[in-house]
Amino acid sequence: MKFVGENLLPEEYQSLSLDDRAELQWRLKQRNQEWLKEQFSKRNAAWIVVVDGQVIAFGKTLRNRPVAPQVRKLCKATGKFPFIFVNEEFITIEESYIRGHGVFLNGYAEKDEGLYEK
Repeated sequence: MKFVGENLLPEEYQSLSLDDRAELQWRLKQRNQEWLKEQFSKRNAAWIVVVDGQVIAFGKTLRNRPVAPQVRKLCKATGKFPFIFVNEEFITIEESYIRGHGVFLNGYAEKDEGLYEK
């Protein structure tokens, strides 16, 4: 099984409207559902970063998913805008476990704790 889709150059991605970016991400997620499930399962990952069909980073919790500075760093390192996919199973687990403990603010982690490199 192989990832179907190509990463855009950072400037190409930036030129897209927010709606077009969301549509691109949604289409890739739909097209690659089985591949994504396999990658999440293999790594017990809450999120993965994909560039050129390869998982280049992942995290075991949503608290350490890539944020803007890390995405810019990945763009520079790879020359492509990375796709970040979130394992929906972790959203339910973490939000129900952590809700009320001050870790999430509107569904987003308050601090970044880094990446797990492949």
